[in-house]
Amino acid sequence: MKILAIDSSYDEITQASYVYRNRHVYPYLESKGFEVVRCQGKSARRVYVQPEACRDDIVYMTGVGHGVYTTYMGEYCNPIFDIGKYQAKELNNKVAHFFSCQTAAELGTDFVNNGCLA
Repeated sequence: MKILAIDSSYDEITQASYVYRNRHVYPYLESKGFEVVRCQGKSARRVYVQPEACRDDIVYMTGVGHGVYTTYMGEYCNPIFDIGKYQAKELNNKVAHFFSCQTAAELGTDFVNNGCLA
């Protein structure tokens, strides 16, 4: 099973979380048998994330980045997931967890309404 990691690292807040996740979270998940597919730093942009998110073998999406109610953002606040601007295939039968302000309020609900498991 594969995990898609979508982590920003361009400012002090995201850099600290990025470093922590790479030192502790992802090695732990890999030790439990998961393969972590990384879209981090300059690769934390929709153009790189979208094809990975559409893969059927991705079961969990996680990341650190800034956000607003309707949008999860990657590197330099580039929108990655924005209500109405993603395909249901990116979410179907997946669990998503983003360490990001406000996204759970509306984007999270929209994810679940469009096929995300949680």
